[in-house]
Amino acid sequence: MDLVNDNNFSINPFAYSDMFKDSSIAWKSSIKIIKTEFIGDAEKPEWEYAVMKLTDEETVTSHTVSAKLAAKETDDFSQSLTLTSNLPPQLDEYTFNAAFSFLKFRTPDEGGHKNVCIPC
Repeated sequence: MDLVNDNNFSINPFAYSDMFKDSSIAWKSSIKIIKTEFIGDAEKPEWEYAVMKLTDEETVTSHTVSAKLAAKETDDFSQSLTLTSNLPPQLDEYTFNAAFSFLKFRTPDEGGHKNVCIPC
């Protein structure tokens, strides 16, 4: 049995801006505060307790920071860029995501109109 502490902290610096309100800076961590291991048997149950070491990768199982810049210009058009990085003691890893949506428009068709999305 392990006792785990999960932490999430997020700031939306442009919360009052209709266009940039989805932008954020976030920090997340998951830390095993107490790790237990059963070392006894059925006749003599016994556990070994290990307390946290903040410099150990097995204790700090997740430790990340991310920054997201998001712009929503209309209901049909939005875009976002997100950069995520592992923090020590985790191994260095950097992730970059870009998400774009494109406008939809209507083109005349035989007998009516059809919606076209670029790209679909």
